[in-house]
Amino acid sequence: MGCKKKNKLSSSNNIKKIVLAVLVSMMWIACFTPIVFSDEDTVTISFDPTGAVNVEVYPITMNFSTVAAGHWETGSVNYLTIRNNGSIRIDTQVKVCHTKNLIVDSDGTPATDYFSLYTSGLSNDAYVPYAYGAYQSQDLNPGTPDTFTLNIGLGNISANHSWQNAYVNFSAEVG
Repeated sequence: MGCKKKNKLSSSNNIKKIVLAVLVSMMWIACFTPIVFSDEDTVTISFDPTGAVNVEVYPITMNFSTVAAGHWETGSVNYLTIRNNGSIRIDTQVKVCHTKNLIVDSDGTPATDYFSLYTSGLSNDAYVPYAYGAYQSQDLNPGTPDTFTLNIGLGNISANHSWQNAYVNFSAEVG
């Protein structure tokens, strides 16, 4: 009676348990291991773009003569031309950069000792501000002129001011 008989089922069950444990472990590892289905690489491309931005406005002066306080004067006799002398399409902005005694008003309601300028004839007519804002002329092709005028509105005045000069700048950017 001293010999024990081995149970064949027991050893087979242990192997099945081990195999099952290995399979379950592999499934857990597979679930939590990221799988990469793509890759990325970068190429640096260098180039030197060419194209000239060049805007010209002429004539370079516009004289309204006498402007009555509290009124608007149109520049219907004084037309200006803005021309794209560059080689690429441009958008232009307009601003008043310097005045003598009066102050520029950019919303069209000039108060005492203020004045407003308004573009007329450009693709996006607007009041001319003291700083560049929206584009007044857009998509001006090379060699293409655009004719327009400026209208001036003067608020009331507090004194008899001498001749006023307002300098208007035009800026062009790639359109």
